[in-house]
Amino acid sequence: MKKAGRGFLAALLVLISSAALAGQEEQPERRPPEPLHRFLNLSFYYPASTNKSLSDSADIQLTLLYGRLGSVSGLDLALGVSRLEDSLRGIQLAGLAGTAGKSMKGLQAAGLLCAAGERGQGIQLAGLASVSGEEFAGLQAAGLFSVAGERLEGAQFSGLFSVAGQEAKGFQISGLFSVAGETLQGFQASGLFSVAGESLEGVQISGLFNVAGEDSRALQLAGLMNVGGCPGRPFQCGRPPDGSPGWNR
Repeated sequence: MKKAGRGFLAALLVLISSAALAGQEEQPERRPPEPLHRFLNLSFYYPASTNKSLSDSADIQLTLLYGRLGSVSGLDLALGVSRLEDSLRGIQLAGLAGTAGKSMKGLQAAGLLCAAGERGQGIQLAGLASVSGEEFAGLQAAGLFSVAGERLEGAQFSGLFSVAGQEAKGFQISGLFSVAGETLQGFQASGLFSVAGESLEGVQISGLFNVAGEDSRALQLAGLMNVGGCPGRPFQCGRPPDGSPGWNR
């Protein structure tokens, strides 16, 4: 009798388990909600906001502490932090930080940080840092540093350093150092040193020293030393054989 009861119980458990698995298999896959566009999006501290999806967009977003949204085409205003997953087209003003995950076109201004994850076009103004992950065309100005991860076309101004990872066309002016990783076409000025990794066409001015790569056609003015290669010339390090100040052309 006991064996029969145990067999019945085991069979019942198998049936229940099979039914549960079958129920799970029959449930349709949940699709992510379709992105919604709003004229006005309000956020206190995400997800305490009118948007529940990070793919949503809005013409105007107003944030008290922390807002997250897909994109804004118009005005993004935050007392704290505004974080856009995709893009900004318009104006973003934030008390602490304003970011666009992929691209921005327009104006970003924040008390601490402005950032565009990939590309920026327009103006970035920040108390501490202005950053564009790949390219920036326009003006970057910050109290500490301005960075374009690959290419800059325009101007960078910063209290400490300005950097373009590969190429800079325009102006880099900073309190400590200015750097173009590969090429510079334009003007660099800094309190300590200015660097163009491969080639320079323009002007370098710094308090201590200037560095330019193998292909340099530039005016270099430094308090201590100029370093620059001039292919086909009988001198290196930005200094002609007569010992006059560094002048490459």
